[in-house]
Amino acid sequence: MHPAKRSEGILAMKSTVAQIAVAMLGAALQEFVYWYDMRSKLDAAKYQRMMHSKVYWFITVGMMWLSGFGTWAWYAVKLNHREPT
Repeated sequence: MHPAKRSEGILAMKSTVAQIAVAMLGAALQEFVYWYDMRSKLDAAKYQRMMHSKVYWFITVGMMWLSGFGTWAWYAVKLNHREPT
């Protein structure tokens, strides 16, 4: 493989990872804001039950991952589009 082609691939991968990471960060921040809001609306027992629920966190982390990959899949063509040379 030509060195220039290889470096373009590495840059594209870094860009892809960055795109996914930013979308996942957005989902994580949304969850943080949700819990900040819920701290005053739930009683202590229900709050503790939800915080320690493995099912809840499995679904939440899964949605964070899916939002990252979904955002990348939705916008990858637009963000990585290059005019043919």
